[in-house]
Amino acid sequence: MLKSISAKDEHGTLRTSLKRARTLLSTRSMKTVIINATSSSKSVEAHVTKVWHSTSSQEDMMEAIIGSAINTSHYIDRAFAEYIKIQNRSFRRQPAVNEVRFDKVHLLSGNVWHHGTLFDLYVKGAPEQVLHRSDLTENEREKAEAILHALAADGYTVVGVAHTTLFAPIKKIDELPNKTRFILSGFIAIKRERAKNAKHVITQTQVKNGNVILITGDHVQTAYHDAKNLGIISSIDQVYDSRHMNVINDNELRDAIESMRVFARTTSQTNKRIFDVLGTENITIIDM
Repeated sequence: MLKSISAKDEHGTLRTSLKRARTLLSTRSMKTVIINATSSSKSVEAHVTKVWHSTSSQEDMMEAIIGSAINTSHYIDRAFAEYIKIQNRSFRRQPAVNEVRFDKVHLLSGNVWHHGTLFDLYVKGAPEQVLHRSDLTENEREKAEAILHALAADGYTVVGVAHTTLFAPIKKIDELPNKTRFILSGFIAIKRERAKNAKHVITQTQVKNGNVILITGDHVQTAYHDAKNLGIISSIDQVYDSRHMNVINDNELRDAIESMRVFARTTSQTNKRIFDVLGTENITIIDM
C-alpha cells in the first residue's frame, strides 16, 4: 500500500508516493531522490512471520507488549495484534499500569503491568538495544546475535522483546535505574510488504537521476537485503549505520552521502540532518 501525495512536508521538502513518482519524475528535474522506507503509516502492511523465544523465557511476548491496545496506528503493533488473533490468543482484559512510549534515544517502548506487589515491564524495540541491556551469558549472547543477524539478513524487520521486574512503575525508559538488566524474551520477525512496482519505479528514478538514497530504520542487514532486491546497491559496503552520525560533522556526513546509497537505523533526527545537509530544496522524497 502507498501513502498519498503531499506537496511539501514540515521541512519544505517535496514528497510523493511510489504511485505518483512516475509522473513527478517525468516533469521535474531533481538533484537527489530519497526513497523513504521509514514510514509507520496506516497504509503500510506487515505481518509477523517468525518468532524466536529465548531459552530464558517462553512467555507470550506480544500479548504482554501490546496489552489491550488493538487499534494502533503503527504497522509493527498492527502486525502483533494480527498475530495474536491468528494464534487464538486474547488480549489482556485489564489495561497496563503505564504505557511507556517510544524513546527515540533508547529506541524502546513498552508496557508496565501489576505483578503482585511488584511491577513487570515488557519492552520492545531495536534488538541491538534489547541485547545490550539484557543479562546474558557469553554463549547466550552469541546465540542471540547469530539469530538476529540471520533474521535481518533474510530481510525481516526484527523487534527485540525483553522484560524485567520493578519495585515501582515507570512512564519513561530513562526512569529505569542504571543497574536495571532485562531478561531477553526473544525476537519477532516482521515481513513488511513492498509495493509491487517499487523496483520498477526506483529503476526509472535511477535512469533519470543517478543520485538515489534509501533511508530506513531497519537493521543494517535488513536494509542491505531490501536495497539489493530493489536494485539500489550491490554491496553491503554501500550501507551506512546512522547510529554513527553522532560522531561525525556535517562535512563528513556530506562525504558519506556521496559514497553511500543506503542509510540504516535512521531516526527522525538523523533523517532531518541528512535533509539539512543536502538542502531541502534539492530533495524529493518518495515514500514507500
